[in-house]
Amino acid sequence: MNKIKIILIGISIILALFIINSSYNILEKFKNTSIDNKERIEKIIHLLNYDKSEFTLDITEDNININYETERVNYKDLEKNASILFYLINGLHTINYQINDQDYMFNYDKVSLIYDDFKDTDIKKINERYKNKYFSQIYLGNINGEFDLFDISEVCLDNYIELARNKDYVYYITCSSLDSVIVINGNIEYTLLEALGKDIINVDDLMNINLKISKEKVGNESIS
Repeated sequence: MNKIKIILIGISIILALFIINSSYNILEKFKNTSIDNKERIEKIIHLLNYDKSEFTLDITEDNININYETERVNYKDLEKNASILFYLINGLHTINYQINDQDYMFNYDKVSLIYDDFKDTDIKKINERYKNKYFSQIYLGNINGEFDLFDISEVCLDNYIELARNKDYVYYITCSSLDSVIVINGNIEYTLLEALGKDIINVDDLMNINLKISKEKVGNESIS
């Protein structure tokens, strides 16, 4: 690699960092936005620029509903943007994204658990979380602020596999395979079945993330 290429790469990196830091600074100016200020909230959502999509916004008390005109679901970006919205907007309790007639809900109390001290965080720290190597995989969501789940297969399977059962229900997983879902706690990695078998997480936890789970009453199993 010659000196000119090295210089150009260096300039590109500096420009990229400048743009990123500028975007942080612009968003930080919206800190302490009131939940009643729809105009400012719309500006924040425009800056977050999810999938470059048009959207409609509805505010009801301490909840906001964002309907995106896209079919693409990137759960990582939805959670990251939700974290930034919770950080910037005072009094915001729940965010519900609507994409292609599906709802993706985020609650302040659960999202804030992800961070060591959410009141002391900032946008740069929020973005840093999603630079972890695992987030290059399909992100499925977080449980109790401790466990991140990922699908490492990147292939959606069109069948149902029994995941677990109790005296009332049989639970099935679809799209992901049992071997492809991993559970991460810090630097410790488990397969989904290991995490369930060791009671690190439970099936009810899985119902609240972006993992495709269905359940049938025992005795009424209609899925094979």
